[in-house]
Amino acid sequence: MLLGKTDGDNFLPLELLQALQNCIQNSVITSNPEQVRRLFEQWLQMLLSISKSQYGWISRVVNPPFGPPYFKSLAITNISWDQKSQECYDRYYKVGLEFRTLNSLYGEMLKHRSVVISHDCKNDPRSSGVLPPGHPPLYSFLGVPMIHGGQFVGAFGVANRPGGYDMSVVQDLEVFTSCLGVMIASVNDHEGLRSTERLLQRKENLFRCLTGLSPLGIIHTDEKGSCKFVNEKWAEWMAHDCAFSSRSSSLVSSSPLSSSTSSSTD
Repeated sequence: MLLGKTDGDNFLPLELLQALQNCIQNSVITSNPEQVRRLFEQWLQMLLSISKSQYGWISRVVNPPFGPPYFKSLAITNISWDQKSQECYDRYYKVGLEFRTLNSLYGEMLKHRSVVISHDCKNDPRSSGVLPPGHPPLYSFLGVPMIHGGQFVGAFGVANRPGGYDMSVVQDLEVFTSCLGVMIASVNDHEGLRSTERLLQRKENLFRCLTGLSPLGIIHTDEKGSCKFVNEKWAEWMAHDCAFSSRSSSLVSSSPLSSSTSSSTD
């Protein structure tokens, strides 16, 4: 693919090449969801500009413990057509819209991890063929999956390019797609880490809840015998034993037997 030419549909204009460079330079993935959302909104605007598309979305792939994978949006064009759709967009665009329907054009990417092109979306047998009332027309569609390190990490979908889409458009987007795949893989890594941390926290909370309800004393030690954890019941027993030992010591030291033993020793 050639870059830097300003004439011809098969080349990236210099201004878009500069925009891509700026996006890469500013693409520092953090754990801040708001910063991540703004970052991918920039990438989406550049994608629409490069592909000359009317609207689109960028999503990452989520692989749940049970059930098939699905897409969760990182950025999506606001195509609200009434108050209800605007409220839906406002409610979900920050946390991410989920795309789970396999009987759809984007579902083809989930199933086959391959490029999807359609110029008759309504009648395409791969499509559900149904759009919500008032939804902007979907004349043509291009879906491109992103593979990074052998893993299916995400995808983007764009719609309504004048003249439609073909594989030459996909080729023109190769550099963009590769860079975007790296960014999404980074987000997935962060999300995986947060999921692991949340899972560990839930296990810790469950463990403490169960040990707190147990009628038995529980103590956990490491391989050296050092105490790492005791539940409330064990702590109560220890407190009781310490108090009993303290009272017993006082009784022994003041008993006649103790005094006589002490005198005979002298």
